[in-house]
Order: sequence, then C-alpha cells, then structure tokens
Amino acid sequence: MNKYGEVLKKIIFIFLLISFSNLIENKIDFRLEKVVDKKILNFFKENNIDSVYISSLVVSSKNIDINLLHSIIMIESKYKFVNHKMTKSGLPVGFSAIIYKYWKKTLSNNNIKEKDLKNNFKNILACSFVLKEICIDIKRKKKKITLIDIIKRYNGAYDSSYHRKLKKYIFISEEELEKKINEAFD
Repeated sequence: MNKYGEVLKKIIFIFLLISFSNLIENKIDFRLEKVVDKKILNFFKENNIDSVYISSLVVSSKNIDINLLHSIIMIESKYKFVNHKMTKSGLPVGFSAIIYKYWKKTLSNNNIKEKDLKNNFKNILACSFVLKEICIDIKRKKKKITLIDIIKRYNGAYDSSYHRKLKKYIFISEEELEKKINEAFD
C-alpha cells in the first residue's frame, strides 16, 4: 500500500475513534450496552478514563470476557501508563503488564510484536489473546476454568491479594464470571 493509502487508513481509524468517543460522551448506544456491562461504562465515566479504551475492550471481548479483561487492566495499571519493575520472567509492559518473552508464541501467532505492547489499544488486545490461551490451556487439562487457575497462570503464582482485587473490579460475582468463561470455552 502506498503512503497515501496508509494516511487514509489512519484518518479513517482516527475518525472511528472520535465517533466512538463522542458516542460514549453523549449518549450510550443501546447496542454498546449489550457488549459492555453498563457498570463498566459508568466506571469509565466516573473515573475519567479515556473512553477510547472501551473500543479496545469491545474488540478484545471476542477473545475473552470483558469483565475479566477489565479487572486485569485495573489491577495492573488502572488504564494509566506504569513503569513496571523487572521480574524473573522479564519486563512487564503496558496496561496489562504483559511479559513478551513469556507469551511470545501466543502473541506472535496473533500478529502482536513486542513493540506493539507499548500501544495501549494493542496491549489490551494482547492481554485478551493471553487470557484466551490461558483458558484454552486450563480447559485442556481440567474440565472447569476457575479464577484461581487463571490468576496462577497470568500472575505466575496464586496471590490472594490479586484475587481480592480481581473480584473488586469484575462487577459480577466470581461464580457468574466463571460460568460465562466456561460456557465460552465449551
């Protein structure tokens, strides 16, 4: 594609983001409420979180439940830039603190490069691919996916503090979320 085609793509993308942002700023479209829990939409508004990130959650929701994705991002960054500390596994990057070195195969298979993790929209999408891979793997080994199992894989080990925070941000009960996730991966 020539440089004019690339520029046109960027202009269309920005137009869509602005349109989506205006939609949320003014009145919430009923179709959006079918995809994004109203509590999450209200949370964004009450906490002055850029509504553009809702579009990333919506796109990513085809991979994993939006409540789980939102709660992971809230724990890791609260939708703000964070300089994460180096871990034994590598450097966590972006809103969802993804360690590329650890998830390289999953992310590469989904056309996500290491540099993409610095883009907030792509980082949220990358998180959805990682969570989807975790759920598929858990389902392969066990019959039932639990939040505890997801935390163990995402966080490297079970952490009761992480679990409490996760439950704080999911806006539905742990049982409801586990049911939704298990139905999605049946």
